[in-house]
Amino acid sequence: MPGQHKVLKQGREITLTNMEFRILYVLALHQGIMLSKEKIYNYVWNGEYLQDDSNITSYVHRLRKKIEDDPRRPEYIQTVRGVGYKINYVKRSRQCSKQKAWNTACFFWSIDLNSG
Repeated sequence: MPGQHKVLKQGREITLTNMEFRILYVLALHQGIMLSKEKIYNYVWNGEYLQDDSNITSYVHRLRKKIEDDPRRPEYIQTVRGVGYKINYVKRSRQCSKQKAWNTACFFWSIDLNSG
């Protein structure tokens, strides 16, 4: 995980807690791939999963309120009922897209959530 983070939506920085960012980071790292709540828990908390989804559910709810245009109809973080979550699409920032090679560090230090 990066030591710092910056998340942009339509060019504006969104303030995330460390845990919100860690969840977004893990989902973006596995873009388009469904992750079980257990896997997310293991990536983010590095501990034994205790079959308690309330932490993850609560963080995802708060994260959606910050990054989605309409949190009730999320575009980015999708729920896979009874299993977990996946992130549909995260655009690279303009700064990152100017680079020829895909630069993971650049991409994840600046997750650009521009719509459209």
